[in-house]
Amino acid sequence: MPPRRPQQEDIESEGLDLDLLQSQSSNSDESAAFEKALLQHYAATKEKKRQEKEKKFVEQASILLKKDICKTTQDIQTTSQSIEKVYAEFLNNYATSEDRIHHLWAAVLKEHQTLQMAIKKKYEVGETMASDADKQHISGLSRMKAACQEYDTIIALMVPQVGDDLDGMDQD
Repeated sequence: MPPRRPQQEDIESEGLDLDLLQSQSSNSDESAAFEKALLQHYAATKEKKRQEKEKKFVEQASILLKKDICKTTQDIQTTSQSIEKVYAEFLNNYATSEDRIHHLWAAVLKEHQTLQMAIKKKYEVGETMASDADKQHISGLSRMKAACQEYDTIIALMVPQVGDDLDGMDQD
């Protein structure tokens, strides 16, 4: 903004000048009219200069304001472009990470299904083996029982009964 110069004339001094001109005595109407016209011209010129100064000030302020607004607009545009760029990078990185996570979970699911099938097969084989072992155990126990009964029968045939021996002795 351009530096402002202090006003050259005081408003109070203007009033004194006007009073001074009016206080001078003049006899003729012509000089009074001339003074009046001169004062009006002076006031109009002063008003015109004031309006020109205000207009110039407003124009300069408008130019500076437009420059500031333009600079601010450019800053905002630059910032928003930077934000959009960072956001786009974030979205790309996020999408890539999500894809990787999805593929990892898919691999985990596939491995889980593979392990589940292997465990199911092992369980079925274990059940079959346990069932076969139970059958063989029962078969073995029944054979053992039969063998024990045959053993008892053979022993009974080979060794005479204690009560039978006494009976046979009495008969002699």
